[in-house]
Amino acid sequence: MEKEAILNRIKETEKKIENSKMKALEQKEKIIRDSKKEALKIIEDAKVQAQKDYDEKVRQTKAEIETVRRKLLAEGERSAKEFKAKANLNSQLAVDMLVKKFEEEVG
Repeated sequence: MEKEAILNRIKETEKKIENSKMKALEQKEKIIRDSKKEALKIIEDAKVQAQKDYDEKVRQTKAEIETVRRKLLAEGERSAKEFKAKANLNSQLAVDMLVKKFEEEVG
């Protein structure tokens, strides 16, 4: 009977070891799954943040472009007004000169 009791104890110990191995394997797989989920979340969070950063940079760049565009348009408008004023002045001077020359020749 002693042999049988020893065999039973060995079998029980083997079962306990097998159960422990199974639990350890399950734990390992759970840790791997959880780690993969966490890694995917970190990657997704990084993508979201990168998109936000990109969108903000695009917004800033568009605002800068609009500022430069408005400045260039204002400068162009000022230049056009100056050119027009000079052209009007030159035109008036030319008319005055022609009238003076005409008067000199006529009279």
